[in-house]
Amino acid sequence: MQKLLSSLLAILMLFGLSTTTWAKQDMSVGEQCFSDFKKQKGYDPNFIEYLKSAEVIAEQVRIHRYEEKIGTQLIRTVIHVPIEIEGKKIATVLCLDDLYYDIIAE
Repeated sequence: MQKLLSSLLAILMLFGLSTTTWAKQDMSVGEQCFSDFKKQKGYDPNFIEYLKSAEVIAEQVRIHRYEEKIGTQLIRTVIHVPIEIEGKKIATVLCLDDLYYDIIAE
């Protein structure tokens, strides 16, 4: 997935697409991050049931690209995905590459 994202970014930068396009890309990446998070946390059915009504706050999704080691693992991308229920921000989901997912409650 990381290679796919890197390739996609290179193509988008080559064609010089506008920030509107980037926002749409961030939204789909945010949705994917949230979906992967829920799959990883599937062992807790009550938590997953609670998250069924949660939605990604697309305009606040942030993608940070860099290279840094966390322990012995090299991390290249961190995605911050704010989520809301009934218009109230409840948490931010963090996706570190395709390796680790976590949630920070508001």
